[in-house]
Amino acid sequence: MSENKTTIKVKLGDEDYYDIVIDWTDYRYKYHQQIYDQLAVYTGIPHFFMCSSFITNRGSTMMMSNVHRLWRAQARNESVRFFRRRVHDGDCFTLNFNMQFLYDQDEIFHVNVNLTDSRNSHGNECNSFWCKYKSTRVYLNKIIGILKNSEFQKQIKAEFPVERYSQDGDELQDEWWKLLPNFNLRQYFQGFCTANLDPQESRPYLPHRG
Repeated sequence: MSENKTTIKVKLGDEDYYDIVIDWTDYRYKYHQQIYDQLAVYTGIPHFFMCSSFITNRGSTMMMSNVHRLWRAQARNESVRFFRRRVHDGDCFTLNFNMQFLYDQDEIFHVNVNLTDSRNSHGNECNSFWCKYKSTRVYLNKIIGILKNSEFQKQIKAEFPVERYSQDGDELQDEWWKLLPNFNLRQYFQGFCTANLDPQESRPYLPHRG
């Protein structure tokens, strides 16, 4: 262990750990950009498609943002002192992913890359912190294929109404979200296993989909 460097380990649920090294003496790159640069190498996700990350460790959660993401809203990150109090040398994390809508860009999706304390992720057991189905190379590669397929995104965008939200009585309806099952995409936005704490109001995909 060195005061000048912190090494954390990340992995997909079905792979071995990959070292991510944060060099605190490298003042050209903030800690969060060092992490995202190395996550891009390990995951294969194009750097600018990674939006944010929820880091769950030792019972606490913090958010980290990619300042080079496509989303133009300002990215905010915790101070180095705060981060080093929450994340320590040798900490191990399992990755999971969820897509989100992206505004004011030609592309319409980006992805969160979340880091969950490996003590809260068990190989064959989902829980409220982690979903085994969202932490595999197969799942990740499907997301990457969607992100990189500009023609597919154009087809989806053509179906979206100009106004995303509509009013139904007292309820606000997300018209974009309602169309996702038509393209077999909703399962890449949120988990649909029984351990998910959010109520599942509708099908993730159409009945005839496999």
